[in-house]
Amino acid sequence: MNEKECSARGTPILLPEGVCSLADSQITKKALACAVKALVCQKGVDKVSVGDITKECGMGRQSFYYHFQDKFELLEWVYQQEAFSGLSSDVTLQNLPQKMEQMLTIMEQERKFYITAIKAYPNLFSDCLGKILKQLFLQIIERLDSTHSVDVERREFGADFYAMGCCAVIVQWAQKGMRLPAEKLAQELYILAKDSERAAARMINEPK
Repeated sequence: MNEKECSARGTPILLPEGVCSLADSQITKKALACAVKALVCQKGVDKVSVGDITKECGMGRQSFYYHFQDKFELLEWVYQQEAFSGLSSDVTLQNLPQKMEQMLTIMEQERKFYITAIKAYPNLFSDCLGKILKQLFLQIIERLDSTHSVDVERREFGADFYAMGCCAVIVQWAQKGMRLPAEKLAQELYILAKDSERAAARMINEPK
């Protein structure tokens, strides 16, 4: 199999020319992610093209479009695989501070990329994160409401409300340059999550 190197961020990554296996596919996606992050840091999201990304890691455009529709779908993949990876499973209200701190620390470590990308397209980031957080808040409500006294519409509204609140706080944190330490922000988000638990309890105990 012929191979090329991706030099994004100075780290060589061997790339297969054809997509032959799941392992090859992951290597290709990671190389594209490596390239887009380097380019976003250099010149911003809007000035980065698919051609720039594939040139950065020595791939053809066909390889890019086999995996992603456009650069925005690639950015979503980066968020999900890196920043949001710890939120994908085994998240509870009890371990939420640690999970949030893990996410925010990853963002701090890649500060220039996340600040630049979020400033350019805040909704792309918040939509991705919002879906994950909504599921967490739905689980909080469902755990408290074992008798299913709260209808689905109210559950959805409550989960959306708190998920959007958390997303807004994180987006604003990035837009302002991540001045607050990740640990401190994680604790603030945990307080917001605890508020959602109390709000859910009030909904359940409201007179019918």
